[in-house]
Amino acid sequence: FNHTVEVQVRNGRELPDGGGGLDGAGFALVGHASAVRDWGDAAEVQRTYYGEMRDLVRGLTGATRCYVNRHTIRKSDGTTTFPPFLEVHSDFTDSYKRDLA
Repeated sequence: FNHTVEVQVRNGRELPDGGGGLDGAGFALVGHASAVRDWGDAAEVQRTYYGEMRDLVRGLTGATRCYVNRHTIRKSDGTTTFPPFLEVHSDFTDSYKRDLA
């Protein structure tokens, strides 16, 4: 299934008050300094960054549970399997659904 919708994408950093926050805009720009030293080390990213993101999301939303599914490193220099996406997208596939269950 592929559904395309034309939307204007703007730089949220230029919006006053970050665009309205989670309640107003559905997103929030939040500063964060990670303890990850080697972003190419998937084990370190999972061990460190996933926990950082769980804590950050819980703190922003008040959620008691938060699930970090997986990550993909994308570079345009050809050193990664996947190049950067050139459009806004969501990865809701059958495999993602199984991972959440």
